[in-house]
Amino acid sequence: MPSMIKTRFNDFLKIFYRELKEIVFHPKYLFLIVLFPLFSTFLFLTMMQNGLPQALPIAVIDQDNSATSRRIIRQLDNYKQTDVTARVPNFQEAQELLKKGDVYAMLSIPPKFEQELLSFRQPTITYYLNGAFIVANSLLFKDQKTLSIVSNAAVNLELRKAKGEREEQIMADLQPIYIDTHALGNPLINYAIYLCSIILPGIVGILIMLTTQYTLGNEIKRESCKRLLSMARNNIRTMLSGKMLPYTLLYWLVLSCIDVILYKFMEYPCQNGLLTIMIGGLLYIVACQSLSLIIFSLFPSMQISLSITALISVLSLSMSGFTFPVSEMNPLLQTMAELFPLRHYFLFYVDNCLNGVSLQYSWQSVAALIGFPLLGLLASIPIKNAYQNCNK
Repeated sequence: MPSMIKTRFNDFLKIFYRELKEIVFHPKYLFLIVLFPLFSTFLFLTMMQNGLPQALPIAVIDQDNSATSRRIIRQLDNYKQTDVTARVPNFQEAQELLKKGDVYAMLSIPPKFEQELLSFRQPTITYYLNGAFIVANSLLFKDQKTLSIVSNAAVNLELRKAKGEREEQIMADLQPIYIDTHALGNPLINYAIYLCSIILPGIVGILIMLTTQYTLGNEIKRESCKRLLSMARNNIRTMLSGKMLPYTLLYWLVLSCIDVILYKFMEYPCQNGLLTIMIGGLLYIVACQSLSLIIFSLFPSMQISLSITALISVLSLSMSGFTFPVSEMNPLLQTMAELFPLRHYFLFYVDNCLNGVSLQYSWQSVAALIGFPLLGLLASIPIKNAYQNCNK
C-alpha cells in the first residue's frame, strides 16, 4: 500500500512538472494567468479611483434669470456629482446637447419663476434625464431630488420667518421626522468597492474556466492524451490533479495579489481579515476548475466546450446577484444561479468582508463551493474515456 501511494505521488509530480513547463514555455498561459488579471485590476481601479462618477455634465435653461433661479443653479452646481457645463437660451439647444451625449441631463426653469414662487402659485422646474446611462441617471436624479427638497424647505423657511414665526417651530414642521441613514458594509457608498470586489474575481473565474478547457482539449488536439494517461498509469484522478494543480496555485497567487491590492492598499472593507477571503478565493478557484471539468466531460471537444464555457462563465456575472438581486429573478433563474461558483463566492464575500459575520453563517456558501469538486470527481470517467479514444 505505501509503495502504491509513493508510485502515484511520483506520477503526480511528473505530470505536475510537465504542466509547469507547458506554462513557462508558452507565453499565452502567463498572459491569461498573470498579466490579464493584473491589467484588469489596474484598469478598473484607475477607472474608478474616485469611487463614484464626479462632475457629470448637465445643461441649464434659465428663462427667468432671477436671483432665485441663479441660486438654485449654484446649489445644483455645488453637488459633487453634478457639473453645470452649459447654459443655453432654449430647449432645442439643450435637447441637442443631450442627444449628442455632451450632457447627461438638462434643467429648465420657466419664465416668471421667482414671481410665481413668491405668489404661492407653485411654479414647475422641469428636469430631463438621459435614461440610457443608468448610473449617471441615478446620481443626477438623486442630486435633483435633494435640490428640490432643500429649495422648497428654504423658500418655506424664509416666507414663514417673514411672518414672524420662530425658526425652531418652522424646522419642526418642515421635517417632523429626522431620518438617520447608515450605509452598512459600504458606508462611503463607493461604487468601486461594490463593483471591483466581485467583477475582478469574476474575470479570474472566466479565465480559469477557459484555461481549463483549453489545456484539456489541447491534449486531444495534439494527440498527446494517451501519453499523458500512461504517465499516470491510466489513473485519471492522478492525471487530472497533477495537470490542474499548477493552474490552481498560480491563479490563487494572482487572486491573492488582487485581494492584497483591494483590501490592504486600497483599504476596501474586509471585516473578517484578508486570510479568510483568500481561503474563500481558493475554494472558488477549485470550484471553477471543477465546473469546467464537468462541462468538458459532457462535450469533450475543445471548440464546443470552449464556446459553452465562455457563455456560462460570462452569464455568471449576471447570475451572481451583485448587479441584480437573485431574489427578484424568475424562480427558474433563482435555481440556476446556484449552479455558478461566483454566486457562492459573492455570498461568502458579503458575509465576511462587508457584514463581518461569523463563519458559521457562511457554511452554505462554503459547502456549495466544496460541492463543485466533489461533483467534478464524477467527470473523471467520461474524460478518461475521451482521452483513451482520442486517436481513434
